Amino acid sequence: MSLLRSLRGVTALAVFAAAAWGQQPSAPRNVPNHTPSAVQSQPDIFTPTADAKLAVDNALQSAQNAGRRVLVVYGGVWCAQCPALQKIIESAPDTAPMVSQGFVTVWVNTDDLPTLQQFALKLDPDLKLTRDNGPLLTILDKNGTLLDARLDTRLLDKGSMSSAKVAKYLNRWTLEAPANEVYQKQLAQLRPVGKLGFVEFGADWCVWCHRMDKFFDQSPATVILHDYFIRIPVDYERNEGAPELARQLGAPAGDGLPLWAFVDADGKTLANSNSAKGNIGFPGTKEEIAEFVAILQSTAKGITPEQVRIIEKALQEQQPN
Repeated sequence: MSLLRSLRGVTALAVFAAAAWGQQPSAPRNVPNHTPSAVQSQPDIFTPTADAKLAVDNALQSAQNAGRRVLVVYGGVWCAQCPALQKIIESAPDTAPMVSQGFVTVWVNTDDLPTLQQFALKLDPDLKLTRDNGPLLTILDKNGTLLDARLDTRLLDKGSMSSAKVAKYLNRWTLEAPANEVYQKQLAQLRPVGKLGFVEFGADWCVWCHRMDKFFDQSPATVILHDYFIRIPVDYERNEGAPELARQLGAPAGDGLPLWAFVDADGKTLANSNSAKGNIGFPGTKEEIAEFVAILQSTAKGITPEQVRIIEKALQEQQPN
């Protein structure tokens, strides 16, 4: 597990600025005028300057008030792709509206590339920042939690900053409806149709989550599963409060994705992916398939042996070659 992943849940990512050695930083743009929030910087990651810390604290306060996340872009005159990224973020038709509605943006500019490189490595040892792959982007949750840090490598198309890739990346981190709101809305649909709920916690980057989606909605088992269950998808990163809801339903939060739970119309957990050996996720072994099928048999009253056989075969067909 990378250091970046281990920082999930750590509040108040420390920020970087050129004035670390007494220089005056460029004035951050788009920083609202709010009193700094109670969220404080974390000195064991990096000690920020007062101005840069104030900018990010103000952004976090604004994000808390507006239900947004914070995008911090670290660049400078050394950064070949920074002007293109700034143009995309501020004016590209497929990106600018998303940024303005979903994020509070802070620009931190510095000519001190070596110190910024050290900062990037402290976030994640794989973030080897150079003049050619900058800027460094970080996404903070509205409470200051570090969600992601990235260089431009995956945002380029044939060596140029891609508006479509930037939009796709930022869309991944744009907040949607709170997880409990999504859950309660779908839960209310169970009783009228006499079905159970299959609450699935996933994320866009999760390959096994996509296999679970295909198994439920695009496989020979789909008709059978839909006879007994309504799938309630919850995005672990975009639906705020998803980890808390997963824990509430007994799923082993923090033990990989997908996580899932079967619930009745009252919201009572009937079973979940928390097995004796950890999170089953998408059943990927004979033992996991057997355990998942046993759960289906115990919850889906009336399911037939032939239906079980079809489900088992559909699961096996979703395994990687």
